[in-house]
Amino acid sequence: MSFQNNCDKLGFMETEFLAYMRKNNYIEAGDGILAGVSGGADSVCLLLLLHRLQEEIPFALAAAHVNHGIRGESAGRDQKFVKELCAGLGIPCYVETQNVPALAAMWHKSEEEAGREVRYRFFERLCREHGFQKVAVAHNRDDNTETVLHNLFRGTGIDGMTGIPSDRPGLIRPLLPFSRAQIESYLKQKNQPFCVDESNADLHYTRNKIRNLVMPAVRQVNARAETHILEFGSQAAEIADYLNRQTHSALLHYTGQPAQEEGTNAVLLRDSLRQEHPVIQKRVIRECLFRLAGQTKDISALHVELVQKLWEKQTGRRVSLPYRLTARRTYDGIVLEKTPDQTAEESEVKTAGQEEIRIPDLSDGRPFACDLHGNHFILQIKCEKIQNLPQKMYTKWLDYDKIERPLAIRSPRKGDYLVINEAGDRKKLRRYLIDEKIPAEERTLLPVLADGSHILWVIGHRISAYYRITEETHRVLAVQWMKEQER
Repeated sequence: MSFQNNCDKLGFMETEFLAYMRKNNYIEAGDGILAGVSGGADSVCLLLLLHRLQEEIPFALAAAHVNHGIRGESAGRDQKFVKELCAGLGIPCYVETQNVPALAAMWHKSEEEAGREVRYRFFERLCREHGFQKVAVAHNRDDNTETVLHNLFRGTGIDGMTGIPSDRPGLIRPLLPFSRAQIESYLKQKNQPFCVDESNADLHYTRNKIRNLVMPAVRQVNARAETHILEFGSQAAEIADYLNRQTHSALLHYTGQPAQEEGTNAVLLRDSLRQEHPVIQKRVIRECLFRLAGQTKDISALHVELVQKLWEKQTGRRVSLPYRLTARRTYDGIVLEKTPDQTAEESEVKTAGQEEIRIPDLSDGRPFACDLHGNHFILQIKCEKIQNLPQKMYTKWLDYDKIERPLAIRSPRKGDYLVINEAGDRKKLRRYLIDEKIPAEERTLLPVLADGSHILWVIGHRISAYYRITEETHRVLAVQWMKEQER
């Protein structure tokens, strides 16, 4: 399957390709370029154009193909096609075979994510072993448009609207200016076949839905819609660049840590950050969370807003976040910190919206008051029962001596339970809430009084039988509760 060069002069697409490569200084004489080649139209086109470019600029070229172990005979067919194509062009071809489904299960990732990681690990290894300066991949103009929409639908914010970057250190995307139609037209002119991945029609994948369902409808709305989407992406990139510069300046001013290394344990967001525009506030918070966590996945706009709202709360309030991160209101501002690994018994999956208030030691008899999700609480150790409580206020009496850990008022978590009878039988809190027919959307905001995973009181509902007052009770914990609007 040799390269069919029908004329000595460069064709239109070849000319545009060369101009784009030179404009961005993607290739210099003597470079070594590794092209990722799946066998599909895009990557085959990329390989042919790079091969043709060698006649204009002397550089070394090789191909890398990954068999993901997903599509059985079809994957084997694609591998054979790529090897024969490269042999016909006189281009070295490196092949990697991996069981991506098994790796995805091991890494707790989707097959798409695992496949991408396998590919780029393979590319990086080949670059180290053979001295390639850059890896060329075949994302095109249509991919870029679909990425902008995909990120918009996922709610990634302005940074996600910038689309696919044309390059990053060690990687180039020379086909970004070209549409899928231009690519297939070029291959047709060259009489060059390519492989068709049947999974591209599978609407189970979000990108395929966008490509096969959304984009045809978008073109009916406006024939130039794709151009407008990419123009928006370009504007978003400029805006994001400006905001990033402002964010890094604010990060230095309000945290004193301009180049903080990942893996640090705590950051103080000074109260003076509140004078900045909310956009800068949120970006500084998000950047600090990213650096503490060491990764960006699972940190959403909701988590940033939960931290931001702590500025309106009293000292001591805190919010639980992904990756064992917590945000705590202090006199000086908000402390973001990463807590040590928990024991298996204490470890819980914390989700967006979960907030907790830790209760101090009440042994001295002084009352402690706090608020959570529109609820007001007063906790105090009592030596005798109090009569004539206000009618709108609810009070529970609990055995303080049976409490084993620091108390907390918080949202429900995985692993929470109650003791439901005098025999000590347990019931999972989740099952109790379902049995009580409490709607799922209300459960995450339902406050509970907790001793570790043992729930003393589901606020507004029942208490755990374990903490009921008995004749042996010495210290009584009085917990008063009322809705904020009833105060």
